[in-house]
Amino acid sequence: MPMKKSFAPVFALAFALVLSGVALANPGGGTVSQQVSFEVTPIKALAVSGDPQPLVINSASAGQEPDDAIDSSTSYSFTANYGNTVIFASLDSAMPLGVTLSVKLAAPVGASSEDYVALSSDDQILVFGLDAGTASNLGIWYKLHAPAEAGFKGDGSRTVTFTLMGVS
Repeated sequence: MPMKKSFAPVFALAFALVLSGVALANPGGGTVSQQVSFEVTPIKALAVSGDPQPLVINSASAGQEPDDAIDSSTSYSFTANYGNTVIFASLDSAMPLGVTLSVKLAAPVGASSEDYVALSSDDQILVFGLDAGTASNLGIWYKLHAPAEAGFKGDGSRTVTFTLMGVS
């Protein structure tokens, strides 16, 4: 009767010999090392929660200036991994003559915020003294001011650009 050959015992024996050969080739276990390089670049991330509601000036008391329109429906968040950081804002184009769009940002703990700042096409500092860290859901307030003597009636829109930047 022919004999069946089983490869399992042969394979197990060969595997054991290979392992023992590895152990014999390096009987002390050995030590190896790798050098790992790394880099952390400056991080400055800034986000807003969306667009504010339209600012509409539609009332005044007789003999008084029209009431300013104010919106506080949006917020901002930031992440910066270095200190001495500021937040600037600017408009994409000038406001109509005599009409002012201002903005105020809540400052996180340890930083300072300007009160309402009239925006223009030049960068205006809103928050300063930001340390490395993160903050979220900080308030943004917009105010539209159109005095009667400006003589403006109509509508429009402007893009407000916020910039988070380290300063020296």
